[in-house]
Amino acid sequence: MDIKELPKCLCGKNAWDAGGASLSPNLTQYNFHCGYCNRLALFLYQNGNNVLLIAADPVRTFPERTDIWLNEILLSTWRDRNERLKAAQKPLEDRWWNYACDEIGVPRGTTFEDVPKEKHAQWRAFWALLYENYRAYRVPEGFEKTLIPPQLPQGLAAYILQYDTYGKASWEEVTREVSLAQPVPADPIRVRHDKFFSEVFTEVRKNLGCDFTTEYVPNAYCGAKCEPWFRFILGANTLIVGPRKRVTTIRVTAPQGLNTRKIRAAAVKVETTYTADGGWQSDIVTAHELEVHAWDKKQLVEFLTIIGTESLAMVPA
Repeated sequence: MDIKELPKCLCGKNAWDAGGASLSPNLTQYNFHCGYCNRLALFLYQNGNNVLLIAADPVRTFPERTDIWLNEILLSTWRDRNERLKAAQKPLEDRWWNYACDEIGVPRGTTFEDVPKEKHAQWRAFWALLYENYRAYRVPEGFEKTLIPPQLPQGLAAYILQYDTYGKASWEEVTREVSLAQPVPADPIRVRHDKFFSEVFTEVRKNLGCDFTTEYVPNAYCGAKCEPWFRFILGANTLIVGPRKRVTTIRVTAPQGLNTRKIRAAAVKVETTYTADGGWQSDIVTAHELEVHAWDKKQLVEFLTIIGTESLAMVPA
C-alpha cells in the first residue's frame, strides 16, 4: 500500500505514517496514523473486497462499535460476496479443467493427484493463465464494482478502491446514505452452521422418537457469534452442543446421573475426547458432568442418540 496514493485525511493533509500491517491469505490489514491531526486509518483487503476507514475524530482511537461492525457486518458481507463469486467462477473452472487435461495430455476428469509429477509445472502454468490473465474469470459479470460496505457506523469515514476495465484504480468516498441503504446479507458461515445442526437434530429426534427444542447459547470455545452453540433438554439432563475447531463438543449435565457405559465405549473406540465428572476417559458408570467430542456428522448423531436414549431412560414411565 503506497501511502502517497491514499486519500487525504479528514484534516485535509496527506501526512500518513505507516503503523504496521497484518498480511494473511484470509485478510490483509494496513494501519496508518495522520502525523498532523492524530487520526487513525485502517485499510482492509480480502479477495477483491477493500475499504479504507478513517476515524472522524482527531484522536488515536476508533469509535467503540468499530470492531463489532467489522466482524458482524463487514466481514460477513464480504464472505457472502466471495461465496457468490466462487459460484460465478465455477462453470468456467469446470470447463478449464478439461482444457488443462487436453493441454498436458491426460484424460479429461483426471484429478491433480493423478497428474504425473513431471507435468505439474505445466499444469500450474496453464491454470495461471486463467487465474492471473483472464479478466472474465477474475471479474465475472456482476462483480465489476467493489462492494460498498453496508451500515457504516457513526464516527467513521470510508473509501473504497474502484477499478476500471483497464485495471486503473481510484478512490471513491462512501456516502453514509448509500452505505445505510445497503442490506446486510446472511453470513454464509452461519447459514452452513444452522443447516448442519438442523439436519443433525432432525435425525436425532427421529432416532429418539421424541421432540425437543433447541436454543442458541454463546460459543464457549472461540466466542464466534456466527457459530453459536445449542442448548436443549432431554429427560432431566441438559445438553450443550457446538463446534470446536475440527470437532463438535457435547456437554451433558445430569443431576440424577447418566449411565456412561455405551457413550464411553463409543468414544474410546474412535479415540476422541471423553471426560466424565472431570476424569479423562474415566470409567465411572454414572456421571453427572460429561463431555465428548465428535469427529464428524455421523458420529455426532450417534453420540447424541446414545446420550439421548440414556437420558430418556431415566424418565419415570
